[in-house]
Amino acid sequence: MTGPDVLRLRAGVAATPMPTGVHLRGWRSSMTIDGGRSLWQVWRWLAPQLSAGVAADRLGALTDRAELQRAVDAVVEQLHAADLLVPTRADGPAAPWLDAAAPDPRGAQAVLAAPITITGGPAELVSRVAVAAAACGLPTRPRPARPDGVLLTVGRVAIVARALGDVGLVTPAGARDRVTALAEEATRRIT
Repeated sequence: MTGPDVLRLRAGVAATPMPTGVHLRGWRSSMTIDGGRSLWQVWRWLAPQLSAGVAADRLGALTDRAELQRAVDAVVEQLHAADLLVPTRADGPAAPWLDAAAPDPRGAQAVLAAPITITGGPAELVSRVAVAAAACGLPTRPRPARPDGVLLTVGRVAIVARALGDVGLVTPAGARDRVTALAEEATRRIT
């Protein structure tokens, strides 16, 4: 289930029963929910629903059993606090990673839906970047070559990659002017 009002358990969340509750761990955080041995059974009932996606307006009424709903409400509240329950629209090959790691999977998916402009450098480097993007289902738009490396841009976000003999560098993502300056500084230090 997807949509703007659907919440989903982050991909890759693993659970372990504990004597006093359930321990959960994901890509970005972990937590232990205390509530007794029976909380494991609640988790086993709730986790598949949250993994598939639950409409936000249904979370408070997943069951007509008051005691079970109180336990569900407590678990959901703690999942929100630990950033393990998120809204998402991510789909395609990159969805599991976005759902597991992106602070805002829906926003990251929207950014990645725009074509990645590859302003190329060496043909082999441009080719490898394009293949990696295609493997993630990301559209690319090649541009004329640059002699000093590869510049990737998606909207206002950019990354510079350079091959300098036996050494390579990749800047963190940021504004085009900032990553270009970082690449220039790193190149000066390396060469």
